[in-house]
Amino acid sequence: MEEVLSGEIQTLKNMIESSNSAVNELRQDITRQTELGKSLQGRMDSMNANMRAVKHEVNTHQQEITDLHDKLVEMEDRSRRCNVRLVGLPESAEGENAVQFLQEHLPELDPSHPRLMESKKPAAHVSTAVVKRHIVHEHSSFGSSDIKNRERILIEPEHPV
Repeated sequence: MEEVLSGEIQTLKNMIESSNSAVNELRQDITRQTELGKSLQGRMDSMNANMRAVKHEVNTHQQEITDLHDKLVEMEDRSRRCNVRLVGLPESAEGENAVQFLQEHLPELDPSHPRLMESKKPAAHVSTAVVKRHIVHEHSSFGSSDIKNRERILIEPEHPV
């Protein structure tokens, strides 16, 4: 009987040793997984910090773009202050060369000229031409027979100062 019991005890010892060996392997696997998890957590924290920095930089650039856009709009508005609006010209009256047309048909533009100060409202169907003031040089007086409705033509600054 002792022999049978000793055989059974030996079998149990072998099973306990194999179980302990399996538990040790699992413990080592858990330790490796824990280290890997810590490493991944560190990488994730680093990526989150980088992402916050990039978001802040993008927001800064978006604000700069908005500011530059506002400055561009202001500069465009300022550049238009020197423009002159001609209201009441028949459609395509200037033909191919608008500068030559203006030189031939408009009086010298003087800001104190009474026609520049008129506040008449043009008809809704009349086209509008916008030209730079500095394009118009010395030219003949206004009165060409090529233009119909000469008395309805109004010269006004596009953006009053």
